[in-house]
Amino acid sequence: MDTAEALNGAGPAAQALGDDEHAETWLHESLRLSSIHRNPLFTYRTLQPPGLVAQARGDYDQARSLFQRALALEQAAGDGFSRAMTLRCLAGLERVRGHSARG
Repeated sequence: MDTAEALNGAGPAAQALGDDEHAETWLHESLRLSSIHRNPLFTYRTLQPPGLVAQARGDYDQARSLFQRALALEQAAGDGFSRAMTLRCLAGLERVRGHSARG
């Protein structure tokens, strides 16, 4: 899992430096590795960063899909804090898309 963790950290760093291509590649590889090791705790933590990258490049459907997958795993694990963070990501996505809770 060390490689998956390193890639999960490198992805957001690459995005912050404007290298979205490497960010996305590394984050998806991190997710793939965490799925192979069947570690649900780490898997749901690897879903938010690529969701944020997808959102930043305008792929809102992909972002929503990743956030929703994370939310389901977080709920199953009983991780309220991570669930709240993912709900925040979903709310931010809706705001970017021009949707508002206020109508």
